[in-house]
Amino acid sequence: MCKRDYLGRPGTAARHGEVPVSDFGLTRLSVRAPTTLRDVGLQIILCTSGRLRVDELDVSPGHAVFVPAGMASTVDGDGLAFVAGVG
Repeated sequence: MCKRDYLGRPGTAARHGEVPVSDFGLTRLSVRAPTTLRDVGLQIILCTSGRLRVDELDVSPGHAVFVPAGMASTVDGDGLAFVAGVG
């Protein structure tokens, strides 16, 4: 089970997915309000629908943002993303 810590306002939903290995985590993140992703190691945030903003970067469907370990990030906008990282 992915052990992520998201601080979202009402309207943001995170669903953690079970994966068959303990060192990988995947979360479906439905964003409707600013959501802070705390530093849990490196992460890749893939936008699959809508329009999102990850920190200072605009992200459209099919595009991704790499967040290095040691950094928290904020996802805002109205859309769907998948967050992959260490479990």
